Amino acid sequence: MSTASAYAVIVAKQADPKDPKGGVDVIKIAPGKHFAPRVRTLVDPKFLASDRNARRVGAELFDLLLKPLARHIDGKNLVLVPDGVLW
Repeated sequence: MSTASAYAVIVAKQADPKDPKGGVDVIKIAPGKHFAPRVRTLVDPKFLASDRNARRVGAELFDLLLKPLARHIDGKNLVLVPDGVLW
């Protein structure tokens, strides 16, 4: 089981001149041990046969991976570059 964490790299289209990070921010999202089992479950064809279960696990993954980024990505373009189990 993966123990690595997932990270998001937020890049501003135009950095604020006063921003010491130059418009780039790295945000730790969640350890892989929390989301990897859910991803593996969600891509199982037998599990996907149950719409209710698939929606539940999909919502859990959203809460772990994307919800922490909401304030950073609101109204902006989002580009996903998956790695590991997310690929």
